[in-house]
Amino acid sequence: MLNRRDLFKLGLGTWIMSQGVRIPFAGAGSGAQGTSRPQASKPRYYVFVFLAGGLDAVLSVDPKTRSQVESWADVPYRSSEIVTAANLHLGPQFAKLAKWAPQMSIVNGVQVFTANHKYGTWQSHRLKTFAVEAVPPITDILGAQRDGQPLSTITLGNVLNDDYGHNWFGSGTSQGFSYGGPPPSLFDEIDGVAPADLEKMAAALRVNRKQLSGGGATTARALENIDQVIALFDRLQHTKAFAEEDWGDGSKDREEMAKGFQRMAWALENDLTKCAYLRLGIADWDTHFQNKMRQGKWNSDLVACLDRFLTALANRKNAHGTLASNTAIVMVSDVGRFPKVNPHDGKDHFPEVPFAFFGPWFRGGHAYGSTGRVMESRPISLATGAAEKGGHMLRIDDIGAHMLRLEGLKPELYGYQGERLQFLEAS
Repeated sequence: MLNRRDLFKLGLGTWIMSQGVRIPFAGAGSGAQGTSRPQASKPRYYVFVFLAGGLDAVLSVDPKTRSQVESWADVPYRSSEIVTAANLHLGPQFAKLAKWAPQMSIVNGVQVFTANHKYGTWQSHRLKTFAVEAVPPITDILGAQRDGQPLSTITLGNVLNDDYGHNWFGSGTSQGFSYGGPPPSLFDEIDGVAPADLEKMAAALRVNRKQLSGGGATTARALENIDQVIALFDRLQHTKAFAEEDWGDGSKDREEMAKGFQRMAWALENDLTKCAYLRLGIADWDTHFQNKMRQGKWNSDLVACLDRFLTALANRKNAHGTLASNTAIVMVSDVGRFPKVNPHDGKDHFPEVPFAFFGPWFRGGHAYGSTGRVMESRPISLATGAAEKGGHMLRIDDIGAHMLRLEGLKPELYGYQGERLQFLEAS
């Protein structure tokens, strides 16, 4: 039988005990999962895609014509290159997503009140301004509502310590800014484990669970995460193994990005997790030099992989229906890009970000929010999402509160003060 030493070799022991030093929050634990099937009015799964470094909105989801901006603002394309699909406009680098426009909702000009990567990452993972590392990520809050899935959340890609969540399971964290590719994933380690060995691993964890003593939040957190891993090992004994497909163009970057999306689709299809968080890049969208070229490279990979991922969700199903009908997707960056090109043909940080949403709970085919002649956020109507004098200034807290309400939770119980985004609600 595998013992604690064997588990630490695999990396699981480190994961389990590392959870114990984190601060828990109200509602965590197996008791918050519930026993009934989820209502059709809310998602069964949540996917959060994080574009590390700062997506340039003007090239992607908030394109402008030359007449719509100040003379010094960067618009490096012809107006004819802007693609209109459904009731939204896509910049040249997102044009290939036009086929998904009816299922896509864009919210531009969301204020994050920071131009710092670390704080921006903390905020985007929590969907909350002024959030610090000890504040639970939105995936922890939503993941605590899981209904039969073994894991609260999986974390994939080039994960840094800044992405860490209390219920993290998946990729190991990179040490600093390393561009050697994503760190090893626990899933990679257990992909080839035979069902009989998975059973032994679950049994070893059950023994270790009984050996834990003491009390308080630390022990409770460790026990909860042990229970999650035991449930995962029990489920994987009867699950078809993950098989990587070729979604790439021959490049290692595309291949690594594609694997993260594929891993999420596999996890959702097998009902292994409530939430999935995928960090793309270390800071690859942080284009302080050669902005158009470098944004174009990463956006090309992103668009190709996102297209395949959305197709997979539409085509695959499990006992709860098609994955597309059960999955809410949120895509965001830590910071935005300043509208003026710097001396290095790049763009610096900007304290506003755009969001993209996919899923039947969002009013698709529309772009909401409003930005002005220097890409600055402008007040909008909470009813329509259009510019309105004296209206509401969008904050990332509004997005966080919206996602919690979508799950049927009360945002104020988790410290969220965001407004209700009526315009984003599907009719």
